[in-house]
Amino acid sequence: MKCPIDNTPLSQIVVQRKFLREIKLDICNACQGVWVDKDELSPLMQHFSVDSDKT
Repeated sequence: MKCPIDNTPLSQIVVQRKFLREIKLDICNACQGVWVDKDELSPLMQHFSVDSDKT
């Protein structure tokens, strides 16, 4: 897969956390862009979201 911005081949990093399914991040080493598949973004955001009532 290539970067949609600069056409550089993407690297892949696998994120594995307890209570979170495996998520594969596609990263461009040239422009530092990060992409996820549409079904991977929501679980990632839920895992790292902050509850405003607890801050």
